[in-house]
Amino acid sequence: MAGVPSGVPAAAAVAEKPATPSTTPGTSRAQTPQRQTSPALEPCGEPPVEPRCGSEGGMCVGDITASKGIVVCPAKASLTDAADLLIQGDRSAAIVVDEADKTIGVLTENDLLLAYVEGVHWECTVELWLHGKEARLPEDLLPQLTVRTSASLGEAARMMREQRGGHHACHHLLVKDESDNIQGVLSALDVARALSGLSSELLEMVPGVHEHGQEHMANDLVSELVGDATAEEAMKPRGILPVCPMRVRLVDAFQEMVTMRQNCVLIVDNAANSRRVRGIITPRDLLRAFAEHMSGDTSAGRYLRGMQASLEPRTIAPTASLIDAAALMSGNALHHLVVREPGCEEVTGVLSSLDLLSFMQV
Repeated sequence: MAGVPSGVPAAAAVAEKPATPSTTPGTSRAQTPQRQTSPALEPCGEPPVEPRCGSEGGMCVGDITASKGIVVCPAKASLTDAADLLIQGDRSAAIVVDEADKTIGVLTENDLLLAYVEGVHWECTVELWLHGKEARLPEDLLPQLTVRTSASLGEAARMMREQRGGHHACHHLLVKDESDNIQGVLSALDVARALSGLSSELLEMVPGVHEHGQEHMANDLVSELVGDATAEEAMKPRGILPVCPMRVRLVDAFQEMVTMRQNCVLIVDNAANSRRVRGIITPRDLLRAFAEHMSGDTSAGRYLRGMQASLEPRTIAPTASLIDAAALMSGNALHHLVVREPGCEEVTGVLSSLDLLSFMQV
């Protein structure tokens, strides 16, 4: 088993390499033998962020990563194991280490998305994938996508925004301290969690705020980071998003995400020209599909049954503030929210954690 690289905190999850089944994406896992994976060294869940405010009310990247575990994946592990690790750790990226405990890249859920639609073998090693041209954050790109723990939240947001639209866009940053020790991987959802946590913390810091109905004082301070934009202003409008009927094959729905360079696809009724949204599929769903060796021929509707009984947990009003959006994302561990008017079935757009970052002040 690969160990934790020097400089990486001990809260990490690793997996042993399993026996190799003869299946690939798009085929059934029914004949796959039960794999044995090792338990996490330490839980890698995401506790509520309690960011520290500096003397000038600033918040740094280290305030976020200090409360999180790190998912560490051995280079020789399979992509299937990597998907399992991300699910178990509730993270969207893992640090990849070789047998000498050297960090050789970062694997994200979007890497697995590409591997799935390209039909890469389930048991392809993470190392082999990182050496391919489609890897989002291979070793040679780590320096330019690394942020220091002392960097401001706004600076991290700027770096993530600059990735948008690029071939290697991964919406993650490797975090190192001033001694060059790895402290974690920062995602857009981590920043949303931090904004939500900061808003709650400031409410407690302002004396008498609840008694005098002055909760807006704390939100005013947080709005300096995200401005006064609403969910409608920050969202991606429905017209530019991929839309597929419930009968579409899962692999084709994921392919639409890749082709249109979007991190979600809206699933609508099968009726011709239907606009009724039944669900939304994101890279998080891809992790489950990859980990379970789910056939790409599975229909999106069949996949969604039992997974998304309702859009309500991820629905937000167009006029909602971005602070409210951050709180909803944080409370439900969601990277994407569906935007629609209360009591209305018509979906007008989707707001992602990365969209939220686009409105942060640098």
